[in-house]
Amino acid sequence: MRTADVAAYARVSPRTVRKWFKEGLRHLKLSHKNLLFRKEWVDEFLLRHECSASRVETLVDKILAEM
Repeated sequence: MRTADVAAYARVSPRTVRKWFKEGLRHLKLSHKNLLFRKEWVDEFLLRHECSASRVETLVDKILAEM
């Protein structure tokens, strides 16, 4: 998968995908601008960075309580 393919798959922008590879998303670098990603690597990255709904609700409640 190329950057645009990963972006479409994860429903994010290509810019976000480039940010992810700087944050540790595994990839193969073919040249300065050409990166390849395996679907399994993308899935692993997304699972590692998944935030549960209950965690989000807890954070929102905490922020609102401080206001």
